[in-house]
Amino acid sequence: MIVAVALFEIHIEYAQSLKDKRAVVKSLRDRLRHHFHIAANEVGLHDVHQRARLAVALIADRHDSADSLLDKIQRWVESNSNAVLAGCPPPRSVTVQPCGAPSTVKANRSGGSA
Repeated sequence: MIVAVALFEIHIEYAQSLKDKRAVVKSLRDRLRHHFHIAANEVGLHDVHQRARLAVALIADRHDSADSLLDKIQRWVESNSNAVLAGCPPPRSVTVQPCGAPSTVKANRSGGSA
């Protein structure tokens, strides 16, 4: 089982207040959750009215599935939001062993093998 996490930093050019920002972030977060069935939330830059940092987390059965879904999410954010994607550090994935298996947890960068 793979747990993948990615951060997206977005720029909301027209936001003149935190209220404007919250409307864009809430809409994007809710649409991501609904469209991809993932966890998503604002995790940083809370007091900056034209920027937001969103985190998404998902579970997949294989690294290539997780990487593919993260790529789809990034393309979707770029084309379906009222904001510009300003930054996207490399996603991080963690391989989790099922219960009863040897207790090893391997962490690696997206695209690598565990």
